[in-house]
Amino acid sequence: MKTLCMMLLAAPPQVQFTDVTEGTGVEFVSEGGVGNQLIVDTMGSGLGLVDLDGDGDLDLYLLTGSRVEPYEDGEAPPRNRLYRNDGELRFTDVSAGSGMDLTGWSMGCAFADYDADGDLDAYLTRMGSNALLRNEGGLRFVDVTAAAGADDPRWSAGCSFFDADGDGALDLYVVNYVDFEGRLARHGGDWNHEDFRQFRQLPHYFDPVPNTLLRNRGDGTFEDVTEEAGVADSTGRGLGVVTCDLDQDGDQDFYVANDTTANSLFLNEGSGVFEEVGAEWMVAYNGSGKPEGSMGVAWGDVDADGQWDLLVTNFDNEQNTLYRNAGYGYFEDGTGAAGLREPTREAVGWGVGLFDHDNDGDLDAFFANGHVVTSVPLFMIRHLLPESRLPGVLESEHFGAWPRSRTARPSVRASRCEPVRACRCARCARATATSARIH
Repeated sequence: MKTLCMMLLAAPPQVQFTDVTEGTGVEFVSEGGVGNQLIVDTMGSGLGLVDLDGDGDLDLYLLTGSRVEPYEDGEAPPRNRLYRNDGELRFTDVSAGSGMDLTGWSMGCAFADYDADGDLDAYLTRMGSNALLRNEGGLRFVDVTAAAGADDPRWSAGCSFFDADGDGALDLYVVNYVDFEGRLARHGGDWNHEDFRQFRQLPHYFDPVPNTLLRNRGDGTFEDVTEEAGVADSTGRGLGVVTCDLDQDGDQDFYVANDTTANSLFLNEGSGVFEEVGAEWMVAYNGSGKPEGSMGVAWGDVDADGQWDLLVTNFDNEQNTLYRNAGYGYFEDGTGAAGLREPTREAVGWGVGLFDHDNDGDLDAFFANGHVVTSVPLFMIRHLLPESRLPGVLESEHFGAWPRSRTARPSVRASRCEPVRACRCARCARATATSARIH
């Protein structure tokens, strides 16, 4: 007698998220310039989830934008907000008196114990002077930017603390975007000037500005070692940065996502000197050999082969790019094989995160999408009408389809030099969410 045995495999559970903002005590809207349709108006702000008071739960720091024209007397400009986590999804606004409630254009933030006193300090990238805020305890912070030599007066976007030279002190890399004020000054500060108005939202119209590497002297101050380290990246319009040991040689490397220009990979050669190998390692351009409008970047071992991969968000019609680490100093564009090409092509990708959202042992990807098209009808036609672009969760059936070991558990490790990475997410009030699940 023959017996037919059948094995029924249950479908993986669908993980659902619920918006619980109302009732948590968090009331915040990140503001930005409106009406002028300038490139800075299209760039929103990030946030940080980090335990700033050392009580074991994550507090919330929210950044806001501003506007180019000055505020009138009696008109309160928007401020960054700090919310203390009281547990059980309850937060208290403790911004007033904290030293964290800055006005002006804040773009991103990173947190680390740069002065080795046992608590986490904050660095804010801004359009204009950046800010280094030293944690004094009790959710009180002091602006020590000037005294520490940590300022960068240009338009900064991303940043990361990491030990660049292996001396045990956390250095700081600051990614700068474009020379907005310099271009505007050529037209007498008039953003309605005919030669400025037609291009005021296009990054190609603005000159890139170099990035900055600040070396931690170990006494609470920094020195600019950008040129000596070889990391200026002066041709890139930088937005995002991640630090990790990509070549697994024991020191920290970093990758920069550039907007409309080639992305950059800096390998640490030891003692704080770096070599840029983006093109050589096949992570400067997409698989077609073209630069993209890159904005956000995350890293992790998405295919469980023991190598760190890179996932980069890009402008619409470009799709987000997965650079799969093939080892031996070589990456390949794994976007198509991972099933990410079509699901991400029509969206403007900003923030990105790799995490195991369904606890199945694989890394999943979350993309925070926005837009920079000021014509609402055009935006609706191109982005809102397709069902795949409506807010919600999008499952990709082939994310991670290449052969891989199922015994090795993928991981996203926190860099030893970057305890908390800033999230540059949802930089638009019309942001939509896209999720791709790795099988």
